[in-house]
Amino acid sequence: MHVNGYTGGVIPHTGSVIPTATHASKPATRSATKRRWSWTFWTVLALVAVSCAAAIAYHLVSPSWRQADISHAHISVQGTSLFSAKQLNGAVQAILDTKRTFRGCSIDKVDYNEAHSQASLQEERDSIKDNPGSGSAIYSRGIARYGETHMAVFTTDFTCDAGVEGSGLNPGKTTGWSDYLAYDPTNAKADHGWVWIDGGFG
Repeated sequence: MHVNGYTGGVIPHTGSVIPTATHASKPATRSATKRRWSWTFWTVLALVAVSCAAAIAYHLVSPSWRQADISHAHISVQGTSLFSAKQLNGAVQAILDTKRTFRGCSIDKVDYNEAHSQASLQEERDSIKDNPGSGSAIYSRGIARYGETHMAVFTTDFTCDAGVEGSGLNPGKTTGWSDYLAYDPTNAKADHGWVWIDGGFG
């Protein structure tokens, strides 16, 4: 056969090759795979962002993470023969500072009664006399170092939400919590001039 100067055999194809179905589908497959990976990445990223936002929101509103509410605390000070009004005001501020760690609670009342304060310190001293070496921190870190006339005992009433369970504080109303402070404005650990010695029921 003679066609256009070519003799014998199969006429060669001089045009562009038409891709088969297999060749045509590969770019489309890669594009679909890329889209699926992109969708998966952004979906995971969105879920992580939502989870983080939820965790932050929980910590902000959860009673176990909120600082104690001291904004409505009623302050009562009776008897000021040992300390000035300014010194006792500093002691109240120091008490409120320590109570901020009572997360999920609201401080209802902070009370200082000088007669009660001195009676509590005398009772602590007497208990040491009756039980030498009992290891009282109030006596060893407070009374023995500063003397009773340089210390003050405050009582606090507070109310805690149910979420404080496991924190060492009981849900509901608590009264009669005592804090023992010593006036030592030169101490590096002093807060408003006062050093916190110990606290608890008693």
